[in-house]
Amino acid sequence: MDAGRARLDRLPRPDHPEHHFIIDPDKWDFYEMDAYRLLGDDERAATHARSVIRISTGPDGTEISPMRAAEARLTLGVAAARTGEIDEAIGMGTTALEVDRKSLPSLLLDDVSVGVIARFPGKMHRHGRSEA
Repeated sequence: MDAGRARLDRLPRPDHPEHHFIIDPDKWDFYEMDAYRLLGDDERAATHARSVIRISTGPDGTEISPMRAAEARLTLGVAAARTGEIDEAIGMGTTALEVDRKSLPSLLLDDVSVGVIARFPGKMHRHGRSEA
């Protein structure tokens, strides 16, 4: 990951970073976040998730990249679920899924649900969620 970041930092900033096929420096934290989450390195994933949320939020507090921010919150939810913080996991997951736009499959919902249900079987009902 560090070598990829170093290589990216040597490239000029793209003229149109909003283009889906351009890897701009702001997307790098997003990719690192996802990779570390998949590897189970929750501390690094959470660090990058917080960075993604910061980068995805404009100076006035408006989310300029709502889908990236939503996926970052779901990553924070997965990390919380894996460490036993069920309320934090559910809170992050709920906030993330409140965005108007959704990607398919519904962001990381499966990762959050599986993590919470595996660690806390039967407790999802307490939070207004069903296990089905």
